[in-house]
Amino acid sequence: ASFQPSLAAITEAQKLSKTAASALSFEDVATAVKHLTEALALLTQPGAPAPAPGRTLGGGSCLFSLLLLVFL
Repeated sequence: ASFQPSLAAITEAQKLSKTAASALSFEDVATAVKHLTEALALLTQPGAPAPAPGRTLGGGSCLFSLLLLVFL
């Protein structure tokens, strides 16, 4: 049988993908790649750990994180 991610994993992958798209708006490729990699792991690997709450704003550019905090 093929792996089917949980609804929680799918929801978290959606959030990570949206954050990645926002990062690309600011040309923050490193953050985008990080979040897309985490999203793919959630969708393809059984038992892949979900990022800790608030972690999706971490890593990558400090400027990008600050902009997210200001505009969210």
